[in-house]
Amino acid sequence: MAGNGGSITLRGKELHLDGTFSGDALGDGGTLSLTARKIQVGGAAGSDVLMIDPSLFTRGFAKYTLNGYDSFIVAPGTVVKAVRPSLTISNYAALPSGSSPTFDTLETPEGQRQAVDLSFSSVRTVYVVDSHGPSQAGVSGDLDVGTGALLHVDAGGSVALRRMAVRSIFLSPAAPPSVPMPVGRSG
Repeated sequence: MAGNGGSITLRGKELHLDGTFSGDALGDGGTLSLTARKIQVGGAAGSDVLMIDPSLFTRGFAKYTLNGYDSFIVAPGTVVKAVRPSLTISNYAALPSGSSPTFDTLETPEGQRQAVDLSFSSVRTVYVVDSHGPSQAGVSGDLDVGTGALLHVDAGGSVALRRMAVRSIFLSPAAPPSVPMPVGRSG
């Protein structure tokens, strides 16, 4: 039986990530969840923005949940190809008992590897106390997917974009469902 990947959750007003994250596992991949005030995938931005290189979405996790509660941007022309590599143990039969295995990445075609889910949002939860008692409400930030950006997942994966009112997303109706849908700014 193969082991499953774990989950990593990081939250902060301004996150600065200088390390490497990996959700590699022989079983199911885990979840990487990042929440910061401002997040941008691809392109260039200011020092107060958590910059995400699109290669992050190939690091073995089965689900990536990113929330830039004041703003979440996918820069124009950015290509996100979310793929979970398949792994095998090198020389498994020759490993001495108690030794640490090494892993090889297999080039597995779409449909034969675990699909990845992407969830991008720009929502802040606020707590309200009024005459009806305490409650929660979602407040939206800006969610922008730039012109020519591409968010691709394998068949069986999903892309969720969440904001209280999404106003800057354009999905091309011309692309068949089996082809990645180009996403761009609608003005």
